[in-house]
Amino acid sequence: MRLLLTADLRFRLLWFKWLDAQAVHYEAIATSGDLPDLSSTGSRHCVS
Repeated sequence: MRLLLTADLRFRLLWFKWLDAQAVHYEAIATSGDLPDLSSTGSRHCVS
């Protein structure tokens, strides 16, 4: 089994795009640390 473990993606949109592109190469993806609520309409913004 291939597992991709990521941590502290924070609000880096490019990191999420990279993770999405890499997902096809792994059977499972795990994330840890601070994860943003990307559906939130609050004052925080992703950094591209």
